[in-house]
Amino acid sequence: MLFGPHLRVVRDNITVSPPHKLVREGGPCTRVMGLLQERSPELEVLQVGAKHRSPAVGALISDAVCGFSRLVIVNFDPFALSWRALVHLGSLNSLQTLYTYLPPLTLEAEAHSPSCMFGGTAYFPSLREIRLTHKEGLAPCAVVLALIRSPHLHTVTIRSGTRRTPVGDPASLFAALGTCPAAPVIQHLTIDIPGVRNNAEIPTSAFRPLLALRNLAAFSLNTPAPLGADDAFLHAAAAAWPLIAYLHLGITPPDADHSKSTPPVRVTLEGVVDFLRRSPQVHTLGLSFATCAKSLPGALRKACPAGRGATQAQLRTLNVGCSRIEREDVPRVAAVLSDVGPGLQGVWSGWQCEYECESDDEDEDEAADAPVLRIPLENGVWLAETAMRARWGRVKRYISMFVGVRQQEREWASGRGMKLVMPDDIGA
Repeated sequence: MLFGPHLRVVRDNITVSPPHKLVREGGPCTRVMGLLQERSPELEVLQVGAKHRSPAVGALISDAVCGFSRLVIVNFDPFALSWRALVHLGSLNSLQTLYTYLPPLTLEAEAHSPSCMFGGTAYFPSLREIRLTHKEGLAPCAVVLALIRSPHLHTVTIRSGTRRTPVGDPASLFAALGTCPAAPVIQHLTIDIPGVRNNAEIPTSAFRPLLALRNLAAFSLNTPAPLGADDAFLHAAAAAWPLIAYLHLGITPPDADHSKSTPPVRVTLEGVVDFLRRSPQVHTLGLSFATCAKSLPGALRKACPAGRGATQAQLRTLNVGCSRIEREDVPRVAAVLSDVGPGLQGVWSGWQCEYECESDDEDEDEAADAPVLRIPLENGVWLAETAMRARWGRVKRYISMFVGVRQQEREWASGRGMKLVMPDDIGA
């Protein structure tokens, strides 16, 4: 590798396993970093990747980073930078992109802990994109987010590396996002939480700080943890996020059996319809919601008030996660969704089964009509999951059929100069 004063970009991928062999005294990685600091102090892009994390490599890179003062893009995923290195990067006016793992909050001496950063007033002043990962939860990520002073931050990705994320971590993270100076300009937010300790619910109150992200266009919360978000939150989100176009809220299927007791889903079909009517830019929506019959009348009224069809023209994809649906509600739910989203092209669910019933209409209808019993099929898949998956497949088919029939009615009436009669006009 040729180093020199004009070198601006270095991208490397460590393939040696285990990677710590490279950082022995006099090892190749140690020599490369030394030469890089000596001969290329104006480096702007530094990207080092590997298949395996190594504390030794992370420590070496952390020391080397402190020797560069003009970095614009730093990507050290999957290595953890030291807090000392993060303090240095936070002081750079040039840094715009940062991808890294974070160390534990108590790993290093107090002099290099994040608390020392609070004395500054302009950490990460030019940051535009950040991706932070911590293997034991979200707390260190929340600390770093609270220190960002850039008014230009538009893309944020946060990842927890454990299925036992501490219960309070999501709320702390959301609070840090909602209060950071960049909150009004963040456009893309992705949060991955593989699980919360004791399968605890993330309450509605935890989500409220996110309403400060007024410029949000895409939000993906990937987690199997139960969510406390309800219709009231969706209503508030529609008002707070006028540009929202992509929203996924916790539709990752849990590893546990779906039949086990979990907190009830608080979002209803009526709430989904209300959100879509108030969010004209949404093209992709993913969330679990209740399709119980008692919420259908309200949903029907909001989807098609007085028969005049308040539609959301942009909606193309709906992922219902592990939403349950009763056999008799299939055509009703399809009617509601076809009214509010006539352009809907895909309806997907998180119900898993090896029995691919959707490939054959007869098999799909038979599975959809089956009672939900915990009777194992020959391939070990519960009939309940097969039935749910098939019912949502039928919803998808019905939507296109209903939209087609309505379109034919309009064309037929228009061709004959007839005026469509609305339900509230009858008997007037």
